[in-house]
Amino acid sequence: MYKHRGRSARNELKSVQLSSGERAAFAGELAKIRAKHPDIRFVTITVRKEKANSAFRRSPNGLYNFMAKLLLLEVMSEYDSVCFIPDARSLKIELKHSLHEYLCTELAGRGAEIMLQTTPWESKDSFSLQFVDWMAGIVWAHHEHRNGDAYKSASPSIAQRWLFF
Repeated sequence: MYKHRGRSARNELKSVQLSSGERAAFAGELAKIRAKHPDIRFVTITVRKEKANSAFRRSPNGLYNFMAKLLLLEVMSEYDSVCFIPDARSLKIELKHSLHEYLCTELAGRGAEIMLQTTPWESKDSFSLQFVDWMAGIVWAHHEHRNGDAYKSASPSIAQRWLFF
């Protein structure tokens, strides 16, 4: 996308800045990646926040952690070591270790002998996080605006979970 636009990689391209054609092209690449690398999995979780219970609505960080648990524990449990790289902006400064500790506790409770390393990064410094942003943007647009062209192409390649729908 950066090369196609003639844009410097230092100037982060957010999902909302992609044209519908760029989103469709990106969505089409997901199937190609999965075909070439079947061990790579794309997973998402979508929540309908207004249907969450009052305890989760009072504690958005708790809901975020719970969603991360539902989405990631099964996948993480399959490995001896995981480098988890959440977007630094998604974690509040005072709670930056909370998600890591929560996941470690939940993994231990499952009997997983895993070494979890959590290193928050800024998305502007990580093409991987930008990739995730673009994929999440396609899923979000489908649920929020019923904007489905890119989603129709992407969804067969994405294992999706829904919470409180």
